[in-house]
Amino acid sequence: MIVDIRCGPDRSVLDTESESRIAVKFRKRPFHGVISYGLRDELKNRPDSLQWWHRYAHVLDQPTASDDDGELRVLRYLAEQHGVLSFSQSVACAARSLRSLWAADWSEDDLDSAELWNIKEGHVSSVWLVSVLHAGDDAHTHFILNVARDIDAGPVLEDTSQAMRTLLDRHPELPIAAVLDIASVPLTQGTGTRNVVVTRNEYVPRALEAHLIGSVDGTTARSPEHRIVLIERFRTSSEHPAQIIGAHGRYASLDERERMYQAVDDVAAAAAPDLPYRVDLNHGDLVWSPGGPAIVALS
Repeated sequence: MIVDIRCGPDRSVLDTESESRIAVKFRKRPFHGVISYGLRDELKNRPDSLQWWHRYAHVLDQPTASDDDGELRVLRYLAEQHGVLSFSQSVACAARSLRSLWAADWSEDDLDSAELWNIKEGHVSSVWLVSVLHAGDDAHTHFILNVARDIDAGPVLEDTSQAMRTLLDRHPELPIAAVLDIASVPLTQGTGTRNVVVTRNEYVPRALEAHLIGSVDGTTARSPEHRIVLIERFRTSSEHPAQIIGAHGRYASLDERERMYQAVDDVAAAAAPDLPYRVDLNHGDLVWSPGGPAIVALS
């Protein structure tokens, strides 16, 4: 079966020379632009060090990048200590998960081709839309793979995914995207091999990521000045490609906003007895689709 690998809002095609070396045709090498969960927490207590990510994320895993810069050396060392996945390693984990899935659920004769598209990423996971074309007809199967970004993110992805399962089992009326599987795949990093958590989730078509404007608290803010914007794509700095400087999208209507707030409140009420997780409108936990709000992650 042929697997196409794509990234970004334009679905740029990737050439995979091997599982460890990837280049976008005629464009710059892809990289993870959002700092990973463990590395973010590591840098919180270092003055101005979060800016290092903006400056060096796009060259972090490039052996040709100069090691003369002390900040880059420290960032590379910390990334190694936390097992931060490069973009190519995330591709490898997503591809291995897909291979395991089709080996278990389908035969080679059932499938024609598949596409792995890196549609978004967060601190905890990179998010891959899988589209499988079945042989002999035009039927597609779509689902999401979430690949943990580093060692620290793995348990968080596993725990929050299990919490989503528990909430949906208890309250099937909640607008939560189903978690179909929680598994892991082997990855060689440095001199050893470890397991990377990968989850398979329900795909929400034509979804726009919701973000709260005017507040850093994406779980409880409700003031009128706190508008919700629905993101189509982010804009980044040409000088520091990992730094978000704006976005393309639209503001949510009053009705859409109230329905999203209601979904956030309903999940909080359902989780309150024993689950320490909430929906954060500034962490990409909620999306808006033609079918209404959908919870795709927990924080």
